[in-house]
Amino acid sequence: MQTGANINWSEIGNEAAHVLSGYLKIKSINPPGDERATAAYLHDLLDARGLKATQYQAAPHRTNLVARLCGDGSKYPILLYHHTVTVSSCPSSPPANWRAFTALTNAVQSITCVWGHRSSTRFSAL
Repeated sequence: MQTGANINWSEIGNEAAHVLSGYLKIKSINPPGDERATAAYLHDLLDARGLKATQYQAAPHRTNLVARLCGDGSKYPILLYHHTVTVSSCPSSPPANWRAFTALTNAVQSITCVWGHRSSTRFSAL
């Protein structure tokens, strides 16, 4: 892990764009909703970085993922929450600058822009 002045932000940006691109390709459209693949993808990412994550089944095919990074109790805790199921892949009124990509595909245009299904919504806040 990079720390302090040794952080290569270009490398971090490229990695973030590719992680997001891979995540956005996962089919989890609601209805019917099925977060198993998105939870597994995020679980594997966290695991590869040494963060223990646990998957919980709230209902059949409805998976929640919880990961904890424990502190020493000297500061207030923080909760980061992310919703992993998506809405329809065809917006009724796409923005004028919407790029045409097949649903559930996307492309990394640069380290600052990922185009594709779910990348223009709150789901890109991952």
